[in-house]
Amino acid sequence: MGSYRQVSRVFKKLIDTNQVVKIGAGIYAKANFSETLNKALVQGTFGQVCKEALTRKGIQWEPGTAEREYNAGLSTQVPARTVIRLKSRFRGTLSDGRRKLIIEKQINAR
Repeated sequence: MGSYRQVSRVFKKLIDTNQVVKIGAGIYAKANFSETLNKALVQGTFGQVCKEALTRKGIQWEPGTAEREYNAGLSTQVPARTVIRLKSRFRGTLSDGRRKLIIEKQINAR
């Protein structure tokens, strides 16, 4: 394992070569370079990446109300944004520059 400075340098190099995207404090996601937008985008959907990052950090969460109602067949309206409800404490934010993970009712812990 390298020093803090070596690790920082490697992550900066990966970001500059569009191989990873920073989505939070100490949280990075694999990226694909978009020729159309001329920038790096996360692999997969932003919602999937955020949910996986929270799970890997050991933060308990559940889908938001709109997603749960849609999955249960109670609503035909497809949720447009990723909204989650936290079951354990998380004070950070996850964002890729354009999109931001929305925490339902802005409650950081339950």
